[in-house]
Amino acid sequence: MLDQKKNAYIVGAGQLGVLVSNILKEDKNYKIVGFIDKKKGIKKKINGIKIFKSEESFLKNDKIKKYFFLAIGDVSIREKIIKKFNNKNVKFPKLIEKTVKLGKKTTIGRGSIILNSSIILNNTRIGNFVIIGTATTILHNVRIGNNCIVGGGSKIGANTNFEKNILVGVGSIFSSSKKKIGENSIICSGTVIHRTIKKNSKLIGNPARYIPR
Repeated sequence: MLDQKKNAYIVGAGQLGVLVSNILKEDKNYKIVGFIDKKKGIKKKINGIKIFKSEESFLKNDKIKKYFFLAIGDVSIREKIIKKFNNKNVKFPKLIEKTVKLGKKTTIGRGSIILNSSIILNNTRIGNFVIIGTATTILHNVRIGNNCIVGGGSKIGANTNFEKNILVGVGSIFSSSKKKIGENSIICSGTVIHRTIKKNSKLIGNPARYIPR
């Protein structure tokens, strides 16, 4: 019988990439062909999986459809990669680990990755290319824009609205209130947010305070 699994490439060979590979290994729909990572000094393989230094060769020569999973924790680099492959013969499926609990009317966009033991309640909308870290709790009526990263163990209260390109450090807390987190903002680990945050901000502490970027 022919192997019908889809060819999966993980963009990024760091800790996040390894987490994604562990999820894909348990998914019967995909076959991991390799990681893609151009960093200097990186290994040739991780857990027996090849690391490609360049994606151009197999993008040009391989006519088989390719499925990319974006496992890089830098928001600005992620944005460049998304634009680079937007018109290529590449698909970015969403990936939801099997222990994740999703509420009713929750939607998750393409290329988004939801890691282990996260809980996402009713009527939450998660955009494209979002990463939700391990054991994150997201309450109802939350909106998370494209290309956001939410660190593991964070708690996002109801009615919080994230714009795009936001980085949230691990263990951050957002109270339940109608508020907006402005685009391109950085929320440092363990920060507690109770109010609307203007765009291009960086915050730290409990209660949150603005600091220079």
